[in-house]
Amino acid sequence: MLRTVPEVADIIHITRQSLYFKLKQPLYKDKVITKHGQAYIDDDLLKLIQDNMKPFNKHNNSETMTQQEEATTKDDTMPDEDIVKLNQILINTLVEQLKEKDNQIHEKDSQLENYSERLKQALELNRNSQVLLKDKPHEDILLLEEHFQDLDNKLEEVKNKMSDRKEQQEKKFFLTRIFKSKD
Repeated sequence: MLRTVPEVADIIHITRQSLYFKLKQPLYKDKVITKHGQAYIDDDLLKLIQDNMKPFNKHNNSETMTQQEEATTKDDTMPDEDIVKLNQILINTLVEQLKEKDNQIHEKDSQLENYSERLKQALELNRNSQVLLKDKPHEDILLLEEHFQDLDNKLEEVKNKMSDRKEQQEKKFFLTRIFKSKD
């Protein structure tokens, strides 16, 4: 029976890429059947691939077993009291680290509060300066109006004084003419 590469990969529990890589090896390359550009694997090739994978799986399983056995023997050699002490030391260390982190967080919070207060003050200063700048042109206009009014008043005074002088000069001139003509 012919099977596709994805079917065989599912049967032997490896990825398609791994199976394609295996099929390119000289041991398997000649036994792959290609039809319409697709690779097919017959039962003989499937059995050959499975047989060549068994020693690898047995080696991995035995290695895993020895690691598990070592872990079991290590646990058996350590008394329960030592485990409890070790756990207590670890817990105390973690509690100290948590306290330190809490202190750091508290310091950062207080720094943030200071920054926040400074920001509020800066914003208030900015608002105040904007209000002053907004009102300043109006004040300037009022001051200018007052200044022009003062200038107008002074000009009127000067005009009046000039006209008074002129009148006085005319009177003098008239009087001098009258008195000159009599002489």
